[in-house]
Amino acid sequence: LTFGDNAIQNAYHVEVDAYPKLNKNSYIFLNAGVSSAKVIFPGYNACIDYYHKLPLGLEASGGLRYLHFTAEDVFI
Repeated sequence: LTFGDNAIQNAYHVEVDAYPKLNKNSYIFLNAGVSSAKVIFPGYNACIDYYHKLPLGLEASGGLRYLHFTAEDVFI
């Protein structure tokens, strides 16, 4: 739960995260969120990232993030 205040408007942003394990060397990060005001925070957002363990303690990842604002949507 996050609270934002920009002197004109107050808002709350609630997010839920999950880290399901796919196998011994990989898992995904799932995220979903919703906000009470689309000016301070995105109205809603979603994320999925794939993580894979590599040798030498390294990790590779790739994913997609979606942010929905009132004016336009943003993909990262």
